[in-house]
Amino acid sequence: MADANVQRFARCIFLNFAWCVDSTVVSDYAALIRPTVATRLLHRLPVKVALNKKMMEQKLILIVEDDEKSRRLLADVLSHQGYDVAETDNAEDGLEVMRNRHPDLVLMDIHLPGMSGLDALRVLRAEEGIKGTKIVAVTASVMGNDRDKIKAAGFDGFEPKPINLKAFLATVKTLIALPAAG
Repeated sequence: MADANVQRFARCIFLNFAWCVDSTVVSDYAALIRPTVATRLLHRLPVKVALNKKMMEQKLILIVEDDEKSRRLLADVLSHQGYDVAETDNAEDGLEVMRNRHPDLVLMDIHLPGMSGLDALRVLRAEEGIKGTKIVAVTASVMGNDRDKIKAAGFDGFEPKPINLKAFLATVKTLIALPAAG
């Protein structure tokens, strides 16, 4: 099984019950599955596991949006594309998630209850551990002066609502691929 693409990992997956992957995964994702304690009567079984490489290197996207329908739509679209998604409905909780989970990208509404998206961006850019986080403004404020204000504030991108799915996913893909700023 010596192959340049061989990777070692331990990850639990769920079929009808939990199985733990405890083996070497080769380029075609063949794996040996060893049952968990609850199913020790079964011996090591060769099983072909269809794993998406994205699952092993899943990127985290945080959605900070107070409108539940918009937040759910964004989360569903991104999850379907293979991204790990965290959600919050206000900037204060969003900042806390950023500090604890360090997302690869944040999608932030501008008009939020309490702290606005613009104020949250100022806090974020001043805080050492998270100031390089990539942030996209997702907002219904699409007038020229609003757009200029958002760009001047230091957002890494801008997506108007309602979302143009193709343009939105292109923006996400482009920004996710870029390394985080200092």
